[in-house]
Order: sequence, then C-alpha cells, then structure tokens
Amino acid sequence: MKVILLDDHADTMEEAIRSIRDSGVQCEPLRNISELENLLNKGEPFDGVILDWFLDDEPDSNLAKISLQKIREHRFVPVFVYTEHRTEYEREADSIDFPRSCISSFSKKALPESNLGAKIKEWLDGFFAGKISRSWRKANQGAIEKVLYELASMDDDGVVGSLQRMIQSENGEAYDVDHALELLHRISVRVLSNDAKLRSILKSCLKSKTNNKKATEMKIWQFHMYYQPGGDIVRAGDIVQSKRDSHEEMEYFVILTPACDLAQFKTTYLRLVRMIPHNFADGEPPRHLYFLPFVPLDATKIADFAIDFHQSFAVRNESIEQEWQKLQKEKGQKKLPKINMAYSHKYQEMSGEGIVLKCIARLDDPYRSDLFQKFSSHASRIGVPDVSS
Repeated sequence: MKVILLDDHADTMEEAIRSIRDSGVQCEPLRNISELENLLNKGEPFDGVILDWFLDDEPDSNLAKISLQKIREHRFVPVFVYTEHRTEYEREADSIDFPRSCISSFSKKALPESNLGAKIKEWLDGFFAGKISRSWRKANQGAIEKVLYELASMDDDGVVGSLQRMIQSENGEAYDVDHALELLHRISVRVLSNDAKLRSILKSCLKSKTNNKKATEMKIWQFHMYYQPGGDIVRAGDIVQSKRDSHEEMEYFVILTPACDLAQFKTTYLRLVRMIPHNFADGEPPRHLYFLPFVPLDATKIADFAIDFHQSFAVRNESIEQEWQKLQKEKGQKKLPKINMAYSHKYQEMSGEGIVLKCIARLDDPYRSDLFQKFSSHASRIGVPDVSS
C-alpha cells in the first residue's frame, strides 16, 4: 500500500513519514498542489492521501478543497485530514464534496506523528470500498488486458464486421453503441468473476455484521435493477417519462417491443405499458400488475411503481415513416429502411397527438426478462401458475 502526504511542511515531518513506512505502508511526501497534479497526471497508483487542511500557510482551506477536487477527478482514495486546524475542518465538513465515509480528520496535537502509521493502516482497511479497491482495480485491469489479447488474436475485419451486423443501420448512419459496449463488458465480467483474491475479499465482507440503512439499500437496488444508457437508441425494458399537451402531469411507461429488439426493422411502432404509482403494502397484488421498486426518476428522487399490463398501447415512429415514404416514392422500396429507433425521432399516438419520450433508466436483467415473461403470460391468457403451496 502507498499513501501521499500532502503538507506544505512535509520536509519537517520525518517522524510521521518514518512511522507510516514502519507500519508497512509506502509514503510519498508532497508540498503543494503542483506536485500533486504532476503525480496525478502520471497516473501512478496510490491508496490514500494524508492532507493538511491549511496549505501553503494560507489562512483558509481553499487549497485543500481544490486538492480534494483534483483527487476525486483522477482516483478513488480515502483522505485522512491531519491538521492543526481540525476545528475549522469539522465546521466545513458537511459542505465538502467528498464522501463522508472516505474522509477522516485528526488533530496533529491529539495524534502524535509517531502513532500516525498505525492509525493510517487501521483506517485504510476500515470500510468496504477501501477494502475492495486494490483487489478490484487489479482484477479489472487483468480482465481488460485478457479481453484485449482475445480480441487481438482474432481477425480485425471479422470482429468489426460482426459488430457492424449486430448494431449498424442499413445506411450506416446509426450504431447501437450501447450494444457493443455491453458485449465488451460481458466478456470482461466473465474473466473478472473468476478472480480468486477479489472473491475472497467480498466473501469476507459479506460475512460481517451490518447495520443496514434504508437509503443505502434503495441506492444499491437501483444499481442492481437499472442502469442509465449512454446512447439515443430505444431498447426493450427502457423506462420513459412523457409529457403530453392533453395531460397535465408527467406520465411513465416501460417499452416492450421497440424496433431494435424482437421486431427489429419490421415495424414503425413501439408498444408501451403504463406505470402507475403504487404502495407495496396494499396486500396481495393482482396478476395484471408487475412491481418495480426504487425506480430512479432523477438524480435525487425515486418512486415505487406497478406496471399495469391492462394499459398497453402503441405509438408510431413518424421519422421512420417519413423516411420510408420518401424511399417508396424515390426508389420504390417496399421494405422498411434499416434504421434503429431513437429517442430523438418524432412519435405520434394513434389519435394523432404527438408524444415525446425521454429515457430515464433501462431495466437490467434478470428483471427485464422476468417482466417480458410475465407480460407474455398475461397477453396469451395462459396465466401465471400459483406455486405458493
């Protein structure tokens, strides 16, 4: 392990540096932000930062806060504020843009430099993200390198050509890049899942006693069930919000059959199912409802919804319709153009009213597959078997 000591008086802190090194932790002293920036730009690995709160003899913490911002932009590490101005730090702690679990403070007067090494060692191993950070980075890097060698061992044209056939539109202007990224990620995760060191650390953490907090549980469930796609392509399982002229309130839907999934390039219609706010303590749910807890509405708000299979409807992609009509007129084309549906396209309800769809999250597997299975059973009227007994 290695820590950075950022203190404008680092040259005189020989006892502190020796104490840290004697505890088995490497220590590199830095005296100012310029030296910190040089180290960050080099990309050299380190596991923590010991930070003085008033740097360069300034009568405030502005330089320390800038240092925290630069650290956060480059690398996840816990920060240990070791300062003669701990009272000032504690006064500002709640306003600092840094996770509270990743930053601790001690007074130089209360914690002698000779005892700093033992405290740092204890602190680095004291919380979940800190425990897994080193092994996770190493495992991730190893997995990515293996994937790159695997791709390099194949024919380049074959790899690119295969991806193109999977994600490219007919005119070559639109690519489902999310799909390609998912494929690369899937390969690396399979390698990562076999890393013995990371598995051992996670297993040890999972055996520990916890004091579970509801807010944290909600956030973890969001990570578990949803992700935010980076592209514009419409996909099955997308949760969208809509505001129409004829409706005062925001509405929410889940997309079932966009043209880039099962019905790819075969239709200009999307099938949507309405999501309704729901209290999960209402007793035994009816079979036509599918529950989605912890739906992320934005960066700060979540809500519990039920998908009502009885309220499904279709909207038409006017952008693709217009392109098709143009191709029919100019080239006599009888098949739909091979264009992936995108949220930037224009959509219209069967009534003729325009509707704007905005993706707020994408439901991840296995929940997405489970949703489709439940809807298929409902739509075919086969029903869902009761196996509770």
